[in-house]
Amino acid sequence: MSVLPHGSPPTKVPGTLGQDYRPYSDQEFAAIVEALYRRQPLPQDLADPSPLAGVQSKIALTVLPDGRFAEPMNGAPTTHILKVPQERYELDAAREHVAMALSSDWFATASTALMEIAGIPVLLIERFDRK
Repeated sequence: MSVLPHGSPPTKVPGTLGQDYRPYSDQEFAAIVEALYRRQPLPQDLADPSPLAGVQSKIALTVLPDGRFAEPMNGAPTTHILKVPQERYELDAAREHVAMALSSDWFATASTALMEIAGIPVLLIERFDRK
């Protein structure tokens, strides 16, 4: 649900898989993760896929039905947030994953998955505000 002024058009609309999501290549996605990990600018040919506020490096993205990561286009919504720890705090992804799992016994928490991309531990978080 989005709350907008009366008469305003929606800012996010359900995307069409074939036209509103561009799958990242493995090399392209690894370059994004490595840049976030090292706190460097993204490669010049890659636009910032989704600037998100906060201290940790992260991007919003969509996980396609076949498991590939994709960039949403044309205002299509994202399904996940990928957090990439700073190089010197590499264990942060695992720590947050454990904390989320432990807290889920008492609170409604987002589903997370600890993954490794280009040898870098990352945390994939399912967006709880999107279905």
